[in-house]
Amino acid sequence: MKEISTHRTFEKKIRIYDVSLLQRLNKFLDEHRKLYRNNVNEIIVHLIRNGLEVEEISEQNYNDYFGRFETISTKLTELQTAIANSNYSNQYNIKDLVCNIIIQQKLLARIYNLALAQNDHRTLKEDFIKAGFYDDLPDDLTDIYEDLTEHYDKVIESKEFGKMQDEN
Repeated sequence: MKEISTHRTFEKKIRIYDVSLLQRLNKFLDEHRKLYRNNVNEIIVHLIRNGLEVEEISEQNYNDYFGRFETISTKLTELQTAIANSNYSNQYNIKDLVCNIIIQQKLLARIYNLALAQNDHRTLKEDFIKAGFYDDLPDDLTDIYEDLTEHYDKVIESKEFGKMQDEN
């Protein structure tokens, strides 16, 4: 498109083929003639200026919208990465926690069995202790453990995990 010269007045013929647009324009001209001293040119220039301003604002809002969209998209990607890292970290911590609990359970079982053996005046061989002969839970604790795991499995499956703490 040719650039419009700004050194002199610009004259251009406008052809409008849309009848409804012409009717709207004529109505606007009739309603606002007094404001523009009966100068049709002033009204048309005013409409072009306002239309151009609206288009520029619209374009700016469009660019701002996509700029914000890119920012939001970047933040969502960062959040997704942080959640993934958190999940990995949590999995590692849970694995570590479970391993430590199992070791503590075995050590407590050994201590329990050693205390019972000492009470019965039995001597236990160190090799048997290290081999894990005394690592199992006593039968009454095994029953309690099975009841608890069954209960918590039901609670988790019913998706009422928060209520579990209220029951205990």
